[in-house]
Amino acid sequence: MELKIINCSFEFRDDSHYGGGGATIPFLNKLCEAHIVVIAAMNKGQVVHHTIRKALEDHEAVRKHLFIVSNVMPDGKSLNPKSNFFGEWVRDENVRSHNRILSKAGIAAPGTEIISTIPQNGPKSFGVKTGTSMAAPLVSGLLARLMSDFPEATITEIAQLVREGANREGCLGDEWKFGMGLIDVDRTYELAHEKFHK
Repeated sequence: MELKIINCSFEFRDDSHYGGGGATIPFLNKLCEAHIVVIAAMNKGQVVHHTIRKALEDHEAVRKHLFIVSNVMPDGKSLNPKSNFFGEWVRDENVRSHNRILSKAGIAAPGTEIISTIPQNGPKSFGVKTGTSMAAPLVSGLLARLMSDFPEATITEIAQLVREGANREGCLGDEWKFGMGLIDVDRTYELAHEKFHK
């Protein structure tokens, strides 16, 4: 089976960490050109935002295959105060407009107080964790389930369905916090059935 989905974290905080943007951009583009969807949790650093924005601006494959995930509270309507979001360090309106490409790659998912395995206390330990690193696997899981249920679809088509199916009602329409919206499994499946099971 071919690799189609990568769940990862972008956490470099300066140009030297993990090779900085100079190494990240071509690597990310190479993955996306191979039709691999990258679901990324990101820290709040300006360097990581600049690097990912540059990759999105320069490479169409990245725009089609990259998701940047924000962390939504259990109410499904508000962003976790500690979550990365797409306009957080952009104060000037002109810069915000230039940076809009980040929000277009964004997607939101529940990532607060998620039960997860934890490595600290042995192989069978569980704990409650919060963060974009908890939200990103839910996006990955939705993509993987859609791949399994609709094998005739390409991964690029599935990625687009997840974006189209996201809930953007009310406050979830704030692209600076929620990107393209909150993942919506039911709506995305409705769209998939309409497209592939006519």
